[in-house]
Amino acid sequence: MAKTISASVGFNGVNRKADVIVVQQLLNQVPSIHGGPTPLLEVDGWSGPLTIGAIQRFQLKNFGWPGTDGRVDPGQQTLAKLNEYGTAPSVPPPPPPPPPEPESMDFAIIPSFQLDLFPEPLTSSQLTYLVIDVKNGLQRVYQLQISRSGPPAIGPFQGYFARFKPIRPTGVSGFEGTGVYSTTLRTNPGPPSRTTVNSSLFLFPPGGGTGISIPMKTHLFKPEPLPGTGGTMTTSVDGKFKIIA
Repeated sequence: MAKTISASVGFNGVNRKADVIVVQQLLNQVPSIHGGPTPLLEVDGWSGPLTIGAIQRFQLKNFGWPGTDGRVDPGQQTLAKLNEYGTAPSVPPPPPPPPPEPESMDFAIIPSFQLDLFPEPLTSSQLTYLVIDVKNGLQRVYQLQISRSGPPAIGPFQGYFARFKPIRPTGVSGFEGTGVYSTTLRTNPGPPSRTTVNSSLFLFPPGGGTGISIPMKTHLFKPEPLPGTGGTMTTSVDGKFKIIA
């Protein structure tokens, strides 16, 4: 809001104390390159040589010699110009920070690649997943980024899915860290002979601790029985489990 004075201030002015204080305050807000006083005036309500000299310096800088009379009058150009410097532009407040992401213990994960066997060579494109916070209806797209990156491939996310629980309440963006995709084949020669194959995605939080095991449909190799006395064979790939969308 523009400041006003009730009577003239400066050379041959009325110089009421309250008015002088207003003019001194306004002068002190003017940058020196635009005619402001150097050093700043003492705001004491006395229109002495320093205050009058500051008025003249300001007028000379802004209006030239014809407008330099050493006095500030109500409603005139000097007071109006001083108010231009004294009125700071309004600065909008910074936007409020986004609310914290809600946490949940109920998640679903949907692979973008839904066949029974991964192609060769395997790339990160086939290891892309939609993670859904079932409780809060939020979702993020993650990728297990292995050494063979491959072209981007996101979705469609449909078909097979798995529900899982984290170790502790977590937001949908809280699963970045290390990931391991593993396929294990077990052959029992029998009798009767039996072969089972299981694949899982293991997620490990960045701070360490117990990982999360999530069953998966797609295998890293063809589930053929092991020869001879049977046994167990495991193959895995690992990388960074990162948000990509």
